[in-house]
Amino acid sequence: MFATQAIPKETEILREAPLILGGPTWPGREAVYNKLSRRKKAAVDSLSSLCICGKEPVLCLETPLMKRWAVNSFEMNLLFQFGDTANNNYIYDKASRINHACKPNCSRAFNSEHSISIRAMRDIKKGEEITHNYGVYGTASFRAANIAERWKFACTCNACIKGEFVPETGYQEYQHNKRLLCFQFPHLIPLGAETAEEAAISQDIIEWAGMIESNILEAEAYWYAHTDEMVSRGITRLRFTREWTDIYESPTRNFLINGHERFLREKNKFNLSDNVIELYIWRAAKALRAEVDRCHPMFMRKHS
Repeated sequence: MFATQAIPKETEILREAPLILGGPTWPGREAVYNKLSRRKKAAVDSLSSLCICGKEPVLCLETPLMKRWAVNSFEMNLLFQFGDTANNNYIYDKASRINHACKPNCSRAFNSEHSISIRAMRDIKKGEEITHNYGVYGTASFRAANIAERWKFACTCNACIKGEFVPETGYQEYQHNKRLLCFQFPHLIPLGAETAEEAAISQDIIEWAGMIESNILEAEAYWYAHTDEMVSRGITRLRFTREWTDIYESPTRNFLINGHERFLREKNKFNLSDNVIELYIWRAAKALRAEVDRCHPMFMRKHS
């Protein structure tokens, strides 16, 4: 994104609504994607994507939407969000395409409707690229390693070329932009705002996704209690229990498949594909195994 005219300091350059408003869960996000207009779906599909699962392409464990979310969503540092729940990680058509610079010319903030505001931190010349910091500070070597690991690219901004130290100023920039956002045209309609029909669909999906999330939380709570009960009885390995029917099958995954996946398929009113459901269950099983393993590492062991 480049400036088509000179932009004075503190000018709000962009205020944009998220492409997908389906809540914080993957079923909700995937469901909203299925219901997007052709234009918005094309905007999502044209965003860059990156697989972070570490598998070969034929064995990839992420959906196309997951790959795009990984490198295009705005994830605010929790310190910045103290007392502010406006940002819950969203993707945007225009804002997600703004490139990174360690010493950028713009900052960002979010309002209660999850719209993003991009604002000039200094005077910007005509033809100059619009940039913001993805959230990396410190020494040039630290930033380079962080960027390479998280976004898989090498930063060539002036600060990196010169090897400059970049202090963490994100909190001050965010708070300043937030204050201006609250008092300067607070009711401005953002670019890409949902229509009344789209908003109704999103709300329906958020409620549905909440029901799905409640079911898996109940399933996870049962599995935690079940493993705790077995450990309290002196069982030292999950492989010594009736849950381990096949050494090559995860009993945790089987538990979720037999319960939560069946529930999700029965309640699949927004037509999630088999691939989306299977990958969602895989991620849920991985997270559940990791949490139980953290509590009972010797009990779980391999293939739990």
